[in-house]
Amino acid sequence: MITLVPFYKKIHNVPNKKLKHRLSFFDYEDCLKKMKETFFYHHGQENKFIVQTDYETTLKKFDTFRSNLTDLSLIESISLSNKNFIEVNQGNLVLVGADHIVCGNLNTVYEHDFDIATFIARNDFDPMHRTNIINFLFIRCDNNNHAKINKFMQHRHQIFQSLAVDERTWWGDQKSLSLLLEEKKIISNYFNDSISTQMFDGLKIKLFKYGEEYIRFPHDNLTILPNTVMIDFAGGHSVKQHFDHFYKLSLAK
Repeated sequence: MITLVPFYKKIHNVPNKKLKHRLSFFDYEDCLKKMKETFFYHHGQENKFIVQTDYETTLKKFDTFRSNLTDLSLIESISLSNKNFIEVNQGNLVLVGADHIVCGNLNTVYEHDFDIATFIARNDFDPMHRTNIINFLFIRCDNNNHAKINKFMQHRHQIFQSLAVDERTWWGDQKSLSLLLEEKKIISNYFNDSISTQMFDGLKIKLFKYGEEYIRFPHDNLTILPNTVMIDFAGGHSVKQHFDHFYKLSLAK
């Protein structure tokens, strides 16, 4: 069984210009509904879809996991909510944002051996750590490794809180994860020696290549490529305008 766990909270005062622009033309709550529909279409109702959110956001027809996120930026809310969710949950967990659809079977990712898997976004090392990692987390958590994964997520949030204010407002979820992994040279080893599976304090970390394995942007010819299980609509209008097209393609597979 897989539990897909997107994050969404309604934002009323939006200081970030990029986010404000995206909210002006893209309905993230509608995206959640369609992500849920495509997830169950490809996996069946025995799986779980749980939305991480705050105590203020009203979400009908969704199971939710709520944290106190009052006065926190969107990105800081994601980091804290991820940490809180892992503290009390186990299983095959997929932590993502709100602007994605499922177009294949996520179980194919879990055919690999890992405790935590995430996605490398670049072809070369970013010393500023802003763009090394895309914030998709596939986690295999049980009684044997729960304490270690919990510690990993707590450490990630501590790093997040140490970042500058502008980074906590944007990029901080990705940067904190990249900085944490680089404490054991996991990012460097991937770029320098093509090592995709490494150990971090007793946890097996697997790095996939974003755009080539499992998670992709909408393809230029507007088709779903083989080996794609989720399409990521991160970015502005040029990407998000194709959301409904791929939503319909996913339900036709």
